[in-house]
Amino acid sequence: MTPLQTASLVLRHLSNPPNIGDVLQARDVSRQIADWLFDCQFQQHSRRTIEFRKHVGEKLVWFLEREAHNQCGASELRRFLAHVTDGHLEPEGRWRNPKMKRPTRPATVHRYFRKLRTFCA
Repeated sequence: MTPLQTASLVLRHLSNPPNIGDVLQARDVSRQIADWLFDCQFQQHSRRTIEFRKHVGEKLVWFLEREAHNQCGASELRRFLAHVTDGHLEPEGRWRNPKMKRPTRPATVHRYFRKLRTFCA
């Protein structure tokens, strides 16, 4: 499966994600992510799972701030996943890191999607 096909599949699933009908205010996303991570600890997820979820949450907050989004809904999550997919094409690199100039593997995009899906559940 090509990266474009994977991104299309992920975005199709985001067209009706669970519990995202209610749009979060961007300023509340950090608090929701902190609650999500606490829930992971409570459920005794592995340290690596919690670390990656924290990474995804931090990148989502960074993206919302960079794009000056006031809210976080399905549209903003689609744009975030598009950045995960194509951010390496930006002059400053993905996440504004000049070392992040390589394309993202489809499995990586899908991993971000799976973590976001648990965040939205």
